Amino acid sequence: MSPGHKRSKLFTVEYGTMIALGLFNCLFGQSSLAALPVLMNSRGVSESAAGVLNMLFPLACICFRRYAVKIGSRVSSSRSICFCFVLLAGSNLCLDVLPGVGWVIPIRIAQGLAICYIAGVIASLVAETVPADRFEEGMGYFSIAIPVMSFFGPALCRVLIERVGYSQTLRGLSAVMSVPIILSLAVRLPQLRPVERAPGGEREPFLERKSVPPSLLLMGSAMAATCTVSFLPLYAQKYDLNHTLFFYLAAGVGVLGIRVATTVFHKTIPEKLSIPVASGVLALVLLVLPRNGQPALAVVMGVAYGISVGLVQPYFIAMALRAAEPGHKSVATVTYYIFNDIGTSAGGMLWGYIAQYVGYYAVFVTAAAINLAAFGGWLGFMRGTGVEKERSAAE
Repeated sequence: MSPGHKRSKLFTVEYGTMIALGLFNCLFGQSSLAALPVLMNSRGVSESAAGVLNMLFPLACICFRRYAVKIGSRVSSSRSICFCFVLLAGSNLCLDVLPGVGWVIPIRIAQGLAICYIAGVIASLVAETVPADRFEEGMGYFSIAIPVMSFFGPALCRVLIERVGYSQTLRGLSAVMSVPIILSLAVRLPQLRPVERAPGGEREPFLERKSVPPSLLLMGSAMAATCTVSFLPLYAQKYDLNHTLFFYLAAGVGVLGIRVATTVFHKTIPEKLSIPVASGVLALVLLVLPRNGQPALAVVMGVAYGISVGLVQPYFIAMALRAAEPGHKSVATVTYYIFNDIGTSAGGMLWGYIAQYVGYYAVFVTAAAINLAAFGGWLGFMRGTGVEKERSAAE
């Protein structure tokens, strides 16, 4: 950018509102992922069954992602998002007053559809409306929501469950959802435009083909991360590991710090360094954390884990968006969300079965191996596509 060029305005009321709505949506989703296995286990449900019930919401997302954007382009963004937040608030109240396990199935599916719609529409709106000359910065701020709430959500649930119990925790999350309901009514969001048709009048693709390889890497990372989001609270509850709360808080601070720092100061750590180091740290923390009994060490590992997640996952998302064809940002957004959902679903169910039939520690060993496999996939992707050569030529 030339010295005299004036940058476009990024922080508008609409943009700030979309970030806030994304944060509340992620807060609800990640908090429920952490709370439900503990809640179900307290009602006599096995680890494996609790894992399956918990993952009904990301499974519902997989089937609905593409249609969420199509529906969102035909209805009012503000009103439809408001309706989904009302549904989330009401669904938690239903979980509280309907104790039977059978009711969990339709409730979790409904939650999945609502969370999927909100996330897909807001992410697509941000990708479409962020000024081109500030795209990386704008997406950087927005992408903070998922990794940050992956830690602050479970931390909030642990505190609430221990202090006020399951029932009040569910009601409290419902009450918090009143904030995004008011926001979505008070601020008129932009309207999502339909996906451009391919040349020749062909139907828009279900997935953005060029975004699939980096989305597969995100899938592996999400699968491993589900170990700490949805399984660690159950593990901590079983063995009275109160120091995991410190891990969650420290990890949240770590991921928030690295994402804000890299976005605000426009500095990026070269992926040749960040991806190998972060992948190794993620694997190491997962191997050491379950055997650790020291709160101070849990804080150190939490910060390191959060920074690593804050480097790896947003980088894979950025890869998926950059790889997309012009005019296919919405499809690319749907693509990486679908693969993220697949990783979350598969991981959440896998951990329950491994814990029940192999052992609790085997969960963390498997998650560590998946992180290393994602690193191997990144190496293969970089070499196979010649990304480094293309960048050198462009520079």
